[in-house]
Amino acid sequence: MRILSSLLVMVFVPSLVCLSCVGNKARPGMSESEILSAITQIDPWSGNKYTEESWKRLLAAAEGIRDSDPEAVERAIAKFIKKTARRDDNVQQWSKVFLLLRVMFELPEDAPQSDAKFFGGWLIPNRVQKVEGSVNLAWPIEWNNGDPRLVAPYSGYQGTGYLAQFEYAYYLKKYPFRRFKLE
Repeated sequence: MRILSSLLVMVFVPSLVCLSCVGNKARPGMSESEILSAITQIDPWSGNKYTEESWKRLLAAAEGIRDSDPEAVERAIAKFIKKTARRDDNVQQWSKVFLLLRVMFELPEDAPQSDAKFFGGWLIPNRVQKVEGSVNLAWPIEWNNGDPRLVAPYSGYQGTGYLAQFEYAYYLKKYPFRRFKLE
């Protein structure tokens, strides 16, 4: 019986170890370098016009990245932010991730203010509240029949950094991924 118990432990322990990573490591999707490349190819947020081609790139990136290992996504986002931090156009580069996260997740447009966590200094107009005492976490993107659109031009950034990887981790724990079909 002792030999049988040892065999059972040898057989089941690796299974238990793998069960702890089912949600992460076993996921299909992009590698860390592919995630970094996809983010780089997203067009920045500047005006309130985003071309059809820009939306296609953003949605394709979101679709590939949302199906990737969350740890790889966090590392890639952190690397992208760090890599672009000293550039003259750093905020424009960071806006790629800002838009990406608002496309990847089903963010409420009328969340309680207690759910609003700010990870960067994006200047958000007060008028984005749809309901008194709430905050629109999806801003500046609005969805209409499955189609996204920018509802506001880029209006500025105040501060020194964008903690985008922490924003991703927060949204990952709190909100489901948005599902959409690419054409």
